[in-house]
Amino acid sequence: MLRRTGVIDVGSTSVLGLVAEREDDTPWRRVWEECVITRLLEGSAPSEPLLVGSVLEGSSLEGSSLEGSVPTEPPAITLSPESMRRTAEAVIHLHRAAHLHGADRVTVVGTQAVRSAQNRSELERPLLHEGIRIRVLTGEEEARYGFLSVAEDPAFGNTPILTVVDIGGASTEFSTADSAVSHPIGSLRLIQDVLGYGPCDEAAIFRAFKYIDECLGGLRSIGAESTPPKSGSDRAEPSKIEPSMVVTIGATGVNLASIRRGLDFNPDAVHGAELDYEWVGKNAGVLCRLSADERQAFPGMESGRGPMIHAGALILERCMYLLKVETIRVSVRGLRWGLLSEC
Repeated sequence: MLRRTGVIDVGSTSVLGLVAEREDDTPWRRVWEECVITRLLEGSAPSEPLLVGSVLEGSSLEGSSLEGSVPTEPPAITLSPESMRRTAEAVIHLHRAAHLHGADRVTVVGTQAVRSAQNRSELERPLLHEGIRIRVLTGEEEARYGFLSVAEDPAFGNTPILTVVDIGGASTEFSTADSAVSHPIGSLRLIQDVLGYGPCDEAAIFRAFKYIDECLGGLRSIGAESTPPKSGSDRAEPSKIEPSMVVTIGATGVNLASIRRGLDFNPDAVHGAELDYEWVGKNAGVLCRLSADERQAFPGMESGRGPMIHAGALILERCMYLLKVETIRVSVRGLRWGLLSEC
């Protein structure tokens, strides 16, 4: 029996819609997919720095233990009326489009920005008027669905040991077959709290590195000891994870792979592409030193991603360092594909 289902992911940076279909137990096939960049987190208040003391004052992290020094969830925020208006309009548009593409049901989920918003009801009000309800995912659920989006993808699913990294606007998730965790650091949060939209000087980049490392300190509690990448810095402690394959989902990896390809933005063309640690680190620095308009002009950049890509690239570089991996694969699928497992 043919089934056609829709999923809408309300993220901190963008809203993504998907309609997919399957016959009985065959793999899901994409019918329609659309992304609207709304920057829901932008302008949120208070955007309080998650870190205190030495990190923001610029002292060294060397020799210190960061584990347990940051909260597992960021503080509550108040979303701005303008960002909620943009996001609600995008959700309504994508919900209607999903039904026009034949979806018999449409699931709408919210992630970190929605999860931590104390004025969430103001975002939900115009949606409820249209009969749309948002299911708010926990951080663990967000990570788990991200893992499923890769594990159930034929391009990656036969990997015996798989780790998935999902860099979002307000959080970054890490997941394996038996572990799922969300960290309170994402590209928009890094921009608002530390980095800015650029161009960034060396001091800002260094502060961002330390901020990211502390937020991701819990990574070293997963798995077994591993060897640092040859080109890595020596400012962070060794990680404790040794995956056979690491895959990144989300706009950061897709756009970096697309930039490396150097042609017009085409997500399907970079599905399964590989990024190496040295290239990511070098180009994260390059992107940070450019303006948002200069970044947007890169061949392969998705429309509207230029203002945020430098922050995402820095986070990806630190993730690869802390995981001690030389290469990372790119998936263009996100948690919306993982949610199909429940349909």
